Amino acid sequence: MKVNIMPGSSELGRKTALVLIEKIGAKNVIMTARSDEKLKSFFEKGVEIRYGDYNDPDSLEKSFKNGEILILIPSISPPIKRVIEFQNALDAAKKNKIKRFILSSIFNITKGTDSVFMMTPFYLYAESSLKLSGLEYTIVRNSWYSEVLLNEKENILEEPAGNGKTSYMGKDEMAKALAFTALDEKHVNKSYTLTTNKLINYYEIADILSNIKKEKFSYKPMSKEEYKKKLMSVYNEQEYFADILISLYEATAKGEDEIINDDYKKITGKDPENIEDYLKKLICIK
Repeated sequence: MKVNIMPGSSELGRKTALVLIEKIGAKNVIMTARSDEKLKSFFEKGVEIRYGDYNDPDSLEKSFKNGEILILIPSISPPIKRVIEFQNALDAAKKNKIKRFILSSIFNITKGTDSVFMMTPFYLYAESSLKLSGLEYTIVRNSWYSEVLLNEKENILEEPAGNGKTSYMGKDEMAKALAFTALDEKHVNKSYTLTTNKLINYYEIADILSNIKKEKFSYKPMSKEEYKKKLMSVYNEQEYFADILISLYEATAKGEDEIINDDYKKITGKDPENIEDYLKKLICIK
């Protein structure tokens, strides 16, 4: 069995590859990306590195050859562009008769077209198109990354999330779940939503970070206008991506993210790590 990860150069893609290498060996892992800059260590392990660009259908058709299972992680392009990119990937998978297509999706898609998160319509489209494609599929809906909680440059967490709660999960665990679904036929034509067993808001996150780092953290809810200005001036985000991030936090503030289940345990056989322990591990690594 060969598993192809697209894009293999993404952090989630690289972490997924490491799990697969441990389970099935490097010779059975393919990593497709526009650039091999981040993939040298994987090439040295014996992983096959291929060129593929979401916006170049011919490159996708070539890079998907002889891969039984495709794990696809959508790009961070604007929504309309993502639709085209996904369709290019799906068409290439069908032409190559990929045995199973595993899609990394998002957890609040369950709110449907009522969601205020700007990317929900894209993921609704992608999931529906995949299910109608005739290919075997697995859909793994990720919650928000724990890693983003350490992105602030100061000890003040400033987001437009109000008092909303959500479930944060680390990329290591999401990667493990993606890899495990590729390894077992019981996940064929199944959809999973990955969450931890605890909902948490930013006030609680500030308390957790204070306890771990032994210094005072606080949470300052921001307006959407203030946050957009911060993203574009401090973090140099493009306007379209700033708007996407704002809608993400708006969804949290409105309670869309209050989702808890045990799908991670169904896939891996283990409970997800709690947010306190995961953040502590990340901080120690840093």
